[in-house]
Amino acid sequence: MINQFKRVEYKYFVPSKYVSDLKYCLSKIMLEDKNNHLAEGYKITSLYFDTPDDQDFNQKLNGVIYREKYRIRIYDKTLSYGKFEIKRKRNQTIEKYSLDLDYDEIEKIISGDFSPLNKDSEYAYVAHRMQYQKYAPKTVVEYYRNAYYLPLNNIRVTIDTNLSNYGFKDDFLEINELKPNKIKRLEHDILEVKFNGSIPRYIMNVLSSFPIRQSAISKYALSRVDSNTESKGDSPEIPF
Repeated sequence: MINQFKRVEYKYFVPSKYVSDLKYCLSKIMLEDKNNHLAEGYKITSLYFDTPDDQDFNQKLNGVIYREKYRIRIYDKTLSYGKFEIKRKRNQTIEKYSLDLDYDEIEKIISGDFSPLNKDSEYAYVAHRMQYQKYAPKTVVEYYRNAYYLPLNNIRVTIDTNLSNYGFKDDFLEINELKPNKIKRLEHDILEVKFNGSIPRYIMNVLSSFPIRQSAISKYALSRVDSNTESKGDSPEIPF
């Protein structure tokens, strides 16, 4: 089954020392995601794919306005179920398509067999593109997420903490045997605000009461740079 989302997305860095207070404030004005089952939220682990010459990574660094990237995402490190996701960016508008996968399908895609994507016609072009451009696993990104929402304009606010990666290790199927490394220099966590149309002023008033800094954040790029990948073009690092 394909799930599709299209909405405006803004990203901010927020100093880690303010995160607990920010979570408390959001819990009072929004509904909490059912997956916020622990204080730190739920764990998201994503395997990102790219071409041998890092086409998607370099498009991000060079500020290409229209681009898309591919990843497999699992929750709480459970490999029996995951999602293959296409994330498309058009300026501030984000389109995300997700396709449910079982373990065998995850294993096939990681090995370079993209045929599981053909089970839905909307993904056929992705399977073909990944095949002829030789997409392969590049990095694993992991973090904890607390999510809040309103049943209005598809409004969703998330706080992602403890952003980590696995260095040059990308053996996703053995992820539970590997130890993540916290991405250096952060001392900040990531706030994302997503909505269609408009968002109530009171939410933005609460957010702006904290010292947040808007930035073109890419967890994928941060992970690649942290793993000592040579960077060029726009810096994906914290701009302060």
